[in-house]
Amino acid sequence: MSIVDPEYPEMLKESFQPPIGLFYRGNIALLTATHLLAVIGTRTPTAYAYDCLEALLPEVVADQVVVVSGLARGIDSMSHRLTLNLGGHSIGVIGTGLDVTYPRENARLQDYMATHELVLSEYPRDAYGQKFHFVERNRIIAGLVETLLVIEAKKKKWDLDYCKPSAPK
Repeated sequence: MSIVDPEYPEMLKESFQPPIGLFYRGNIALLTATHLLAVIGTRTPTAYAYDCLEALLPEVVADQVVVVSGLARGIDSMSHRLTLNLGGHSIGVIGTGLDVTYPRENARLQDYMATHELVLSEYPRDAYGQKFHFVERNRIIAGLVETLLVIEAKKKKWDLDYCKPSAPK
């Protein structure tokens, strides 16, 4: 679908650098759900992170909220699997072409979601993931949802000088 198609998500159109087009497999109607929630986090979760997901997602699914995540290792795939096990719906946004699975251990999950749920990508068929693809994928996830749930993330030192406004001229 292209950015001018009626199915293209309105919020994504209004986001920073929306993709001109999206490739998809699965149930495109999931994009029209009333509520979508992004669930993201570390690729190396602790047992506590899974406990948090188990405590929070049942209510989310009961309220018919569609979970959006990146089909990555860790929290992303855990949130997709738990949502599906609870009878909910999930959208996976990937940083590869639709015919490529990364990470490989999520092949069955991605195939299931492409058939019964929804998998989105801005990359053409057979495109292998590059580092920057996964950063670009994150802007799509953010552009689809109004709410973001972060379940455990690594502490990162930010370069605060980079964030300071430049001196007036």
